[in-house]
Amino acid sequence: MKAEGIVPKSGKLRVFSYPPSMAALLRACRELAAVSSVTADSNLILYPDPPLRTGLYEAANALVAANAPGVRLLTPETLATKPIS
Repeated sequence: MKAEGIVPKSGKLRVFSYPPSMAALLRACRELAAVSSVTADSNLILYPDPPLRTGLYEAANALVAANAPGVRLLTPETLATKPIS
């Protein structure tokens, strides 16, 4: 995805091979924050489709927004519909 330009090469990326738990998301937010200033919209947490179910998805987004402002929580399908600038 980075090679094809779907995921920005300059941003930080945390990829899960499974739908992440809230604890795993919190660890990912801390890892991203430790690596760099987490403010760029090109920093991503990516996990496989299907998206988390309603309610859990909103809670996960709120957790990410509170702990890593600027990081986007996406799946490959949602990334395709919300392109990175």
